[in-house]
Amino acid sequence: PDTQVSVTDSSNQRKVTMEVQRTANGSAAPEPANITLNLTKDGKSAGTSDALDVQERKMRTDKGSSLELIIVDGAKRADFTIDGVDQMSDARLQAAVQAKLQAAGITANASVANGAVTVKH
Repeated sequence: PDTQVSVTDSSNQRKVTMEVQRTANGSAAPEPANITLNLTKDGKSAGTSDALDVQERKMRTDKGSSLELIIVDGAKRADFTIDGVDQMSDARLQAAVQAKLQAAGITANASVANGAVTVKH
């Protein structure tokens, strides 16, 4: 898989972004496994209480594309799929993701640019 990791420091914040792209052709291709990134500092978890865990998977079939998202914010979790994302505008997809977050009680902001979803506090 093609993996890109970006670390940005500003003020008192550190933003870590990881993007992994995999492509499988054919219906017999195995489903890609989720990738987990654990941040550590001096051997201890570097996670903070205000961290937001976002797992995203975009699946394409002959019926179109769907987006699977798992978002964890402390004890709150949103686990959902949005079908037909290839037919949605960025604004419509953003509204759909934002509605799912609100329904789960997660205070976060979703944004979409060119079909790429970003969720942050």
